[in-house]
Amino acid sequence: MKNKSILLLWLFVLSGCSGDSGLQLWYDKPAEIWEATLPLGNGRLGMMPDGNPLQETIVLNEITLWSGSEQDATNPAALESLPRIRALLLEGKNHLAQELMYETFVCGGEGSGRGGGAGVPFGCYQVLGNLRLEFNDKSKPEKNYRRNLDLEKAIARTGYKGNRREYFTSFSHDVGVVRIKPGRKSHTVIRLDRPERFATAMENDRLVMQGVLSSGVEGQDGMRYVVKVGVNHSGGRVRFEGDSIVLDGVRKATLIVSAATSYFHADPEIHCDTLLEKALAVKYRHLRKKHKRAYQSLFERVYLHLGPQKNASPAHGSEAGRLPGSTRPGPGCPLLSIWTLPAHLLYPSGTASPQPAGPLGQLHPDTLERGLPPEHKPANEPLAGRAGEPCRVAPAAD
Repeated sequence: MKNKSILLLWLFVLSGCSGDSGLQLWYDKPAEIWEATLPLGNGRLGMMPDGNPLQETIVLNEITLWSGSEQDATNPAALESLPRIRALLLEGKNHLAQELMYETFVCGGEGSGRGGGAGVPFGCYQVLGNLRLEFNDKSKPEKNYRRNLDLEKAIARTGYKGNRREYFTSFSHDVGVVRIKPGRKSHTVIRLDRPERFATAMENDRLVMQGVLSSGVEGQDGMRYVVKVGVNHSGGRVRFEGDSIVLDGVRKATLIVSAATSYFHADPEIHCDTLLEKALAVKYRHLRKKHKRAYQSLFERVYLHLGPQKNASPAHGSEAGRLPGSTRPGPGCPLLSIWTLPAHLLYPSGTASPQPAGPLGQLHPDTLERGLPPEHKPANEPLAGRAGEPCRVAPAAD
C-alpha cells in the first residue's frame, strides 16, 4: 500500500510538471507555406520557425526595418483646389468634385511608387532575414513528429525521435532564442541570409549579417541593419567557418539572435552587441523563466472562461491541445481563434514599440517588394486599438 501511495504521488508530481500548457496550436508535420509557420514576437523582434526536420528556416523580422528615406511630399495643388471642390459639392455635382479630388488630393513626388514602394523614398517594410538550420544526425524525423505553439508561454517547439527544438522571442532580454538538442553524432550548420543587400561573415565567434537598404534616392544610403548569432553549447565541438557556425556532436546548444537598425541607433552594431552579450551570459533555463514571467504579465491580464469543453475533437493539426482534466478551452473550441490566438498576436504591441499595433510585427517574407503593409495603414489602427482595450493592452489602445 505504501509503494502504491508513493507511485501515485510521483505520477501527480510528474503530471504537474508537464512543459505543455492547455492552450496550444499543434501540427503533425512541418509547415509547407509561410502562413503555416508558428508566430513568435515580442513587439520588436519576430521569428517564424517552419519546423522542417532537416533544413529549417526561421524567418526573422525587426519592426523598424524600412527602406526609403525622408521626402517632401507636400502638394500645393490640393489646397488650391479645395474651394472649387466645395463649390461643386454645393452645386450637387458630386461626381465632378470627386474627380477633382482624385486628381489633386495626392502627395507630391513619387508617392508609394504604385505598389513598388521599396524602390522609392516612400519605402516599404523589409524582412530582416532567414536563420537557416541544417541537421545531419541519427534522429528519425518520420517518427513521432510534432510541432506546437504554447500560447500561454509564447514558446514554440519542434520534436521527433532523437531531436528537440524550442524557440521564443524573449520579452525580458529582447533577443530571439533557439534551443536545439540534436540527435546522436549530430552535425548542424547555422547560416543567415536575406533576399538582397546583405553580407555575412564570422567576427569574434559570432555569425554576423549586415547591410544597408535602398533609400530610393540615387547616391544616398538607406537604413542600416545588423544581425548577430551567438552560441552557448554543451558537449561536442563548435567551429566557425566562413559564413557558418558548425556544431559537431553537440548535445544541446542555445542560439541567441540579436538585431538592431539605425532607426533609433546611429551605430546599430553597438546596441546589437549589448543585447547579445547580455543574453549569452544568462543560462538557458533563466532566459526561459524570465521570458515566461514577462510575457505572462501581459497575457494573464484577462481570462475568458466558458466552462469545460466536452466531446470536442480537434481539427487535424490546426487546433489547440488540451491537457487531461483541463477546464481551459480545448480542442475544437472556437474560443481559441476568436480570443486566445488574437491575444497572443496583439500582446507584444503592449511593449514599448514605436509602431502601430499589429500582429507581432510579423509580415510575409515577400513584403520587401510591396507597398505599405496592412499593419501600418491608418485605417487599421483603430481596429487594433479596439482589440487592445478589452485585452488590457494599454499602449495598443492609445
